[in-house]
Amino acid sequence: IDNNQTVILFTSGKLQPKYAAHGNYDYDVQIWNKLIEKFSNDENYFLILKPHPQEVDTTVYQQIIEKFGAKNTLILNGDLFELLFISDVVISVYSTTMIDALCFDKPVIQVKFKDEVHPIPFEQYGAVLTTRVDTLQSKILSILTDSETKQTISKNRSQFLQEQYGLPEHNPEEKLRNILK
Repeated sequence: IDNNQTVILFTSGKLQPKYAAHGNYDYDVQIWNKLIEKFSNDENYFLILKPHPQEVDTTVYQQIIEKFGAKNTLILNGDLFELLFISDVVISVYSTTMIDALCFDKPVIQVKFKDEVHPIPFEQYGAVLTTRVDTLQSKILSILTDSETKQTISKNRSQFLQEQYGLPEHNPEEKLRNILK
């Protein structure tokens, strides 16, 4: 990965045909296909897929990479925090990695396929951008280049983390000292 490349991190949710525990979905496949279709072999971008920890078979994703001859992609089961650190934007359908990304001050895009309402109120706060898969490319470009969008999302992210999770902690050094006593 070159320093000047924009890193797009996609965290899957085990929503592919080989895993039907949550239903028969291909959402992750559609997202990966769209990312590869729009950003593969563009020297300005690098795409990383972090599969769900229980998603062992990633053949379907590898086939998409091969179909497009994509050179700027990786499928990694690496350390999530390292991947978040190097990413410029994080994409998911629904995953706890979205909260982790918000804690790292990373912009997050949630891809929606139906009008589902998730138990974590991302949309209520405007802490993440939501999109359909067909407009994913434009949302990525917007969140990366539009300073007003970045500023609004950042403000909303801070409010969301504070009100929903009490982050950042007040006086964390003092709390740590009390724990260690």
